[in-house]
Amino acid sequence: MVLHQEGKLSRWTGEFLDGDQEQAFQADAWPGLCRQLRLITVIAGSLYVAMLYLNWKGFGTGLEFRIMVALRLATGVSLWGIALASRPRWPQRRVHVLFLLTILLMVTTRLVENHLSIPRLTSGAPLPVLVFPVMPLIIFAIIAIPLRLAVVWSGVGALLLLRDQVFALGMEAPITQLTLLNLVMANGVGYAFRVAWNRFTRRDFALRRALEREVVERQRAEAEARKADAAKGRFLAVMSHEIRTPLNGVLGGVQLLQETSLLPEQRQLLEMLARSGNQLSLLLDDVLDLARIEAERLELNQEAFSPVEVLNSVHAVCYAGALAKGLTLRVEYSPELPPLLQGDPLRLRQVLINLTGNAVKFTEQGEVVLAVSSTEVPDRSGEYTCAFSVRDTGPGLEADARQRVFLPFEQGNMSTQRRHGGVGLGLAISRELVAAMGGELRVESVPGRGSTFAFSLVLPRGERAESLAPLPAPGRPLSVLVVDDLEANRIVAEGLLKSLGHRPLTVGNGLAALEAIASEHVDAVLLDLHMQDMDGLDLLHRIRGLSDPRRAKLPVFLATADLETGRLQACLDLGMQGVLPKPIRKAQLAALLAEVATAEAVLIDTLRVAQLRADLGEDVWAAALAACRASAAACLQEVADPTHQASALHRLAGLSASYGMPRLHQEVRALEALTAAGKVWPLDHLRGLIEVSLAELESLR
Repeated sequence: MVLHQEGKLSRWTGEFLDGDQEQAFQADAWPGLCRQLRLITVIAGSLYVAMLYLNWKGFGTGLEFRIMVALRLATGVSLWGIALASRPRWPQRRVHVLFLLTILLMVTTRLVENHLSIPRLTSGAPLPVLVFPVMPLIIFAIIAIPLRLAVVWSGVGALLLLRDQVFALGMEAPITQLTLLNLVMANGVGYAFRVAWNRFTRRDFALRRALEREVVERQRAEAEARKADAAKGRFLAVMSHEIRTPLNGVLGGVQLLQETSLLPEQRQLLEMLARSGNQLSLLLDDVLDLARIEAERLELNQEAFSPVEVLNSVHAVCYAGALAKGLTLRVEYSPELPPLLQGDPLRLRQVLINLTGNAVKFTEQGEVVLAVSSTEVPDRSGEYTCAFSVRDTGPGLEADARQRVFLPFEQGNMSTQRRHGGVGLGLAISRELVAAMGGELRVESVPGRGSTFAFSLVLPRGERAESLAPLPAPGRPLSVLVVDDLEANRIVAEGLLKSLGHRPLTVGNGLAALEAIASEHVDAVLLDLHMQDMDGLDLLHRIRGLSDPRRAKLPVFLATADLETGRLQACLDLGMQGVLPKPIRKAQLAALLAEVATAEAVLIDTLRVAQLRADLGEDVWAAALAACRASAAACLQEVADPTHQASALHRLAGLSASYGMPRLHQEVRALEALTAAGKVWPLDHLRGLIEVSLAELESLR
């Protein structure tokens, strides 16, 4: 016999050589065998008892018939007992004992029946030769009987039947030899069938067990991978916070120092520090985005946004770089573009800034064009296919470079990494972001003739949601409460707010913040998320629960180094109005405050307009409207000239205030602040707002 080994089968029985594995197979197969046994034994017992009719026909109602009744009833009861004992929870040995008893009863019944039939056989009655092989076949076919027991029981039964045949007719009789041949054939066929069946079922069992083990191992590996991803996510979140917090102090201090009187050498060193810090911040953002994408934890926000505003903001970010290289940076969009769309404007802006920034970086002369067109989706009312593209007149890409340009840490030409910097994550992240938004980022390029990066998104029309509470007009200084437990962060935020013309009030914990809100006049709150005594989320919850409605609806902006979606979503649910990632940038802080104030202002102050019309009279009011339009047109012409831009904006601010156009007034005040800071801003948005405001003003009859 072959040595016991898991998975190996005996060549003689087809059973597992490993005892534990055979026992496991029996435990697995037993419930199914019980169902088989119950069906077979009930039918066999009923048929065996029903054969009394044949005994009655052969023996009559004498003593022989009564003996057969007793034997057949005992055998039938034994078979029915097997049916009752075939339960998955009952031990198999009980069934095996009943099988042994049943086989003995069947052999005894057959021997007695043959013995009682001998007088009839000698008188010339036909001998049922073909009946003898039935019993061995039945024994081997009952799978619940172990093969070794089946061989023993079938062999013993066959020998007893053959002995009875020899005793009756002699060994030399042809019918005896035919019976012997039939019994040998029946036992051989039954044995071969049983061995083949054992091999088939055990191989199937071994395959199932192997698959189950593989599934368990894969589940365990997936669980470990999820744990590793979770650990990596926690590590990245902690490292993001720990790196951004000191980086906020470094870059914030650099921004404040740059606004002081400096020697040229000092300014050059500060600019180098600012560039290096900004590169570190961007690299940190890219690494975190790539980690979220790989962990499949990237989540998109769905909100209404203006696609034109997104394009203008991308233009504003990339315009300085294009201007420094002498490039033309143009924004093109079709008139069919809806004013509002539903989607994730931050991620869309991130992709467009990445593509436009790359185009500006690698283009030495010519132009970069950021374009978007839209068409309404057929049979889907309110949804638009928006095609975004960024094309340049740069060096273009070779075929092999186009294949790997979207891979992480790859660039079209690796020599550009030494000239222009970067680690090659931007396009890889952009492609994944576009895919998450339902599109596909592709590139078309001809070496020496430039490249075009394009993608299409299906976006529904959006509706502007009302903000929680309005900010005071940016024309007057805001009183902003800064809540941060780190002194370095408070110093940076205080300096940036002062440089923007606001009045900062700084506190170091949540309790002090609540006291300041209750006792001081506060227009807005700049809140850190992670603090020691009171978490920023808890403080925001307490602010929203204040009894004073004005204080409870204070605009709250989150300044944090933790950009995990779950925490930010919880803050958004409580009415947080904006997120300012650390390190805090002055331009972002100014834009955040101005954007909310502008969004909340009404287009026309109808009460002021009604008062003006009543004071001036209709004839004078009509002439005043014509003069207002002419003055606005003249201001627009001067705004395009950098030398007259500041004075033109000042006159335009007075004009909008006098004629009751508060939204235009706030926009102009914000542009005045950007102009004073030396920032470049797009003119198209201002021109459109002037036209909309004048048209609305003239429509009031």
